[in-house]
Amino acid sequence: MIPLTSFRIALIGGLSCLGVYLFVTAPPPLAEAAVQNKAQCERPVQVLFDSANAINQAARNVYTREIVGAGLKAGLKFDEDWQEPDVEAGPLPALFLRLMAEKLEAMPPQLGLYLGSDAPINASNLFSGAQATQFAEVKTTRAPVFSSNAGIGRIAMYPDIAAVAPCVTCHNEQPDSPKVDWQLGDVMGATTWTWPAA
Repeated sequence: MIPLTSFRIALIGGLSCLGVYLFVTAPPPLAEAAVQNKAQCERPVQVLFDSANAINQAARNVYTREIVGAGLKAGLKFDEDWQEPDVEAGPLPALFLRLMAEKLEAMPPQLGLYLGSDAPINASNLFSGAQATQFAEVKTTRAPVFSSNAGIGRIAMYPDIAAVAPCVTCHNEQPDSPKVDWQLGDVMGATTWTWPAA
């Protein structure tokens, strides 16, 4: 019994010394380190735009291919008036994006998202002015265009490419579509992201 008690005393003493050593030699608190290294943690807004656009594009492709495409084959319907009480249908992919944009803009800071085109089904999505000029460049180069606007903040426009068959089929068969010869790989429009100047 005596050796066990001596062992406990030695163990407690050793752990106490270790605790004091670790407490005395502990690194500075993370808050101070974060303030000192803040500049190293900042990232350009372009990285935010690239990341948000990649996630958006992946989500839309999955929704269009796996939900809309597979749903249509199974007999489900998707319609512009999907929210009407007497309509049994799901939202079209462009409306899915609009819903996502509303959610993003409701959270601080307001990350804006807009889908537009030079040949939209809905006339309210027609690019004009500076947007039309930027879209012409996006359509030609298939690369994003970045800009700033004093009243809006930072802006990024990314090509919206017809990546899945249901996009092409829906737009080509839509009676209100101003263009009915879309093909996979076409630049159908662009997603425009905005980030507040502040």
